Amino acid sequence: MSMKEFEYFVGHHQNTFGEKDEAKQRQITTLGLAGEVGEVLELYKKEMRDGVSTKETDDKLLLEFGDVLHYLTIKIHERGMTLVEVAHANMHKLRERHGKEMDYKYEYQSK
Repeated sequence: MSMKEFEYFVGHHQNTFGEKDEAKQRQITTLGLAGEVGEVLELYKKEMRDGVSTKETDDKLLLEFGDVLHYLTIKIHERGMTLVEVAHANMHKLRERHGKEMDYKYEYQSK
């Protein structure tokens, strides 16, 4: 699945809360994003506390990261942006900050 396909999916199912008021919908998605990030942090906290990483935790994180991505995509769309634009802007920012070092890391990781 491409980022574009994911964005289409999220956009098509964006208002799954049944809220008609756009301002309230934005508040709901903002709080949803915060809640999902909280769930990710909670899993990491338990992992740190217990000193053990398990397949079960990884499975839960996979789902929670998906929820974070879903809400983040909605927030990005609310600002009239796309995931690709955000990714490119981030890469540009990191290259500006870290120079050629980032180009090497990107080439290595994309192979």
